[in-house]
Amino acid sequence: MAKTIAFRANQRRIRAVKSLYEKTIAFVLQYIDEQKLREGDQLPTEAQLSALAGVSLVTVRRALSELSSQAVVRREQGRGTFVARPRVKAETTKIGGLRNGLHLDARSKLQTRVLSCEARASTEEEAKRLGLPAAATVWEVSRLRLLNKQPMIWESSVIPKILAPDLAGYLNGSDKRSLYDLLDEVYGLKEAREEQTLFVEAVEVIDAQRARKAQ
Repeated sequence: MAKTIAFRANQRRIRAVKSLYEKTIAFVLQYIDEQKLREGDQLPTEAQLSALAGVSLVTVRRALSELSSQAVVRREQGRGTFVARPRVKAETTKIGGLRNGLHLDARSKLQTRVLSCEARASTEEEAKRLGLPAAATVWEVSRLRLLNKQPMIWESSVIPKILAPDLAGYLNGSDKRSLYDLLDEVYGLKEAREEQTLFVEAVEVIDAQRARKAQ
């Protein structure tokens, strides 16, 4: 019985430590947002963050280490901790263009580069989700999203060709309208529901080369 009680007590302690660690991460992220810190701005010292958050230095260091691994902050030996890049929040079910789904401040500049618009046969999963016959022709639209001139998102959209027969002519040409505006104004297609799947993965060399060419 004593061992069981000790085990349960230890479990509660682990949960408490994890909770403090997670709350400290949330505190630092909130501080960056509320103070409107931008890339290169310095955060308070570890001791100051410890006092502000009401946690130990060990917890602060662990939280900063995690944020550093996520490339949210940059830690420099002997200098301190700095904001590494703008934080982006996205609502993946919000209808409309990307800006509608991002929480960006007025200073943020969002740009789009169309990398390609190519026709191909739909996959089995795409045909099922779009209600198309097997191997129906679709447009695959590849776009690079830049935030403040820095590549942030590589987006791939799949659109049934039967709904927008000459879409490539617009996107690969000189038309500057957004994809959503083109679908609405040219083809009369208005979005009723949206589902997005987000992946975080390393960029392949070929992808990096195409991204640089698109800038």
